Amino acid sequence: GLEAVASAYREMKQVPARAVWEKPQGAGRTTLRLDKTYRVVPRGIDLVVSNPLSPTWNAFPAIFASLATGNPVIVKPHPSAILPLAISVAAARMTLKEEGFDPGLISLLVDDETDAVARIAALRPEIRLIDVTGSGELVRWLKENAHQAVVFAQQPGTNCVIVDSTMDYKGMLRNLAISLCLYSGQLAAAPRLLLVSREGVRTPDGVVPAEQFARDMVFAIGRLLEDPLRA
Repeated sequence: GLEAVASAYREMKQVPARAVWEKPQGAGRTTLRLDKTYRVVPRGIDLVVSNPLSPTWNAFPAIFASLATGNPVIVKPHPSAILPLAISVAAARMTLKEEGFDPGLISLLVDDETDAVARIAALRPEIRLIDVTGSGELVRWLKENAHQAVVFAQQPGTNCVIVDSTMDYKGMLRNLAISLCLYSGQLAAAPRLLLVSREGVRTPDGVVPAEQFARDMVFAIGRLLEDPLRA
């Protein structure tokens, strides 16, 4: 959030407040002169759609950046993680009111798993910014349909792991198993693709064939999740 405020301030300060433009018209003719003034204006309402894994961490940059640049914010939390952002919005409204601003500059939009209300809101002409985090169908729908807004989407990439060689084969398997399963594999940074050479994985004890590595990987994930509490 602080980084977003600093970045927004820097970008706004880069806009010149005044500039003079002159164009000579030739001998005996008056030079054209324009005194230009500039002011930063907000774009419009920002719809912030957060995910269930780290709702505040994902929403705060968009919330603070929009408020710092004069854009009202509607915060739409994931239905399974409403409370953290409800607390945040309540604190923001209280702070805005104390500082003499309209607390309605930030509000909460609660929706269910269908995202029906969010879809209606996203197409309103007043919504000019959309910040969305997630990997679901809603992200694709917003990018394809909310054409009146600038859509900033944080989506998982095709994060590759190249398994070539290791000095600790069992340790590597445990590390990969945790990376694949952490937060039920929903983290944007989670590995999505394991690439293994046809020749296999080189280790101090010899080369492990690709097929054996696949079986070992499945076994390592099973060992990690066999404890119900840990799973």
